[in-house]
Order: sequence, then structure tokens, then C-alpha cells
Amino acid sequence: MKQSKLVVFLSLFFHLIHCQHARLRVAPPLPKSCQMENHKQCEKDKHEFLEKIKTSEKTTKEIHQTYFLGGLLPREYKIQESKYCPDSGIYEILQYYTFEDALFEQLTAFIYSPRTVRITCY
Repeated sequence: MKQSKLVVFLSLFFHLIHCQHARLRVAPPLPKSCQMENHKQCEKDKHEFLEKIKTSEKTTKEIHQTYFLGGLLPREYKIQESKYCPDSGIYEILQYYTFEDALFEQLTAFIYSPRTVRITCY
């Protein structure tokens, strides 16, 4: 009995300190004037957009994803930019385990593997 408690404690401990996370930073979207041949207007619009980014607050949204078999299924999880950042575009996507995510994964022996995603908009 004592050994089984130790095994459970050590597996939880090592899983929690082995925090899995993935971070993806996305380049800012190009202004529409840059898609045409207007270089002067493009440079002006880029400068205005970068100044706007520096002065504005970034908004953050958290969503929960459901995976199975230690994160092997589903193979692909799409995030629609228009749903979460319709006006400004995505600045960063961070996928990580919360304490609850790791606990559920351990309690279900890696069958259910929830993850949390934080989306930051420009």
C-alpha cells in the first residue's frame, strides 16, 4: 500500500514538473495597401499599424481543448482567427496544461488529455 502511494505521488509530481507547453507568435497582418504595388502607402500603413500595436492593449481569450490518448487524438485542432480575433489578428497562441488538466490526465491514465489554449490578439 505504501509503495502504491509513493508511485502515484511520484508520477503526479514528475508529470506536474514536466510542464508541456507550446508557444507560437504570429507576424502582424500586412495592410491591404501592401498587397498592391503602392510602396509609399504600404510603408505608411505599416508604420501606423506598428504604432497602434505598441499603444493598444492586447486582448486574451482562453479556450479548452479535449485530446485523447496522451494528446495523440485528434491529430489536428483548428483555431479560426475570425472567431477569436476578428478585427486585429492573432498575436500569440500558447497551449499549456493547467493543474486541473494534468490532474485529469493522470486520473484517467492518459486516456483523457485536456489542454488549455490562450489566444492573444493584437
